[in-house]
Amino acid sequence: MRNALMDVCVRWSDRIDDLVDDADEIGQALKASAQAYREAEHEAKGALPDDPAVDVADG
Repeated sequence: MRNALMDVCVRWSDRIDDLVDDADEIGQALKASAQAYREAEHEAKGALPDDPAVDVADG
């Protein structure tokens, strides 16, 4: 019984480690995506410094 319980605990621990690794990979991908969006937004602001619709919106 003890060995069976130990096997379950080891497998459980291994799966938790896998999940943590997967979560880390997802986090890194999200961080890279967010950085890419920030850079694209920064470049877009440089290309279009003023809002062309301001006069229309302010009427």
